[in-house]
Formats: sequence, structure tokens, C-alpha cells
Amino acid sequence: MPTGAQVILCSPVTDAPITDLVESLRADGHAVTILSPATTPATIGGRITGMQRAVRLESLRLLGATVIDWESEDSLRDALTRLTGMGR
Repeated sequence: MPTGAQVILCSPVTDAPITDLVESLRADGHAVTILSPATTPATIGGRITGMQRAVRLESLRLLGATVIDWESEDSLRDALTRLTGMGR
């Protein structure tokens, strides 16, 4: 990957390997943006997965990644607007 390339990942962030990937990319000096659609079901297991996902998203932010937490009831435009703070 070229030096200084920005990386955009689309992932629900429901498992741990993405944290290692982002850590490696950031260590190589890449700007990383993660578009993360919330895909966990409204069950007890889904709530546990959702809590684990929230912890991972915060970990990714602490690594310096920009995280767009895309809730299923929001349009992509609304999620991006919330992130950038810009009006429509």
C-alpha cells in the first residue's frame, strides 16, 4: 500500500481481528476510517455482541481511527452527517 494512503474499512466489528488490522495500519502511518453498520439482533446474545462491539469501536477510536457507527435505522447520509457535524 502506498505511503500515506487512507484506508476505508466496512465492517460490523463483531470480532477481534479488525483491531489488530487497524493497529497495524495505523503503525504504518495510514489514516483509517471504519464504516461500521450495526448488525446485532435484539436478543440477549445480540446485546452481548453489541456491548463487545461498542468496546471494540472505542478501542479503534483510541488507536486513532475514525469510526462511523452506522445504526440500522439511520440512512448512511445521516450517519455521515452525525460524524462530520455538517448539515444536509
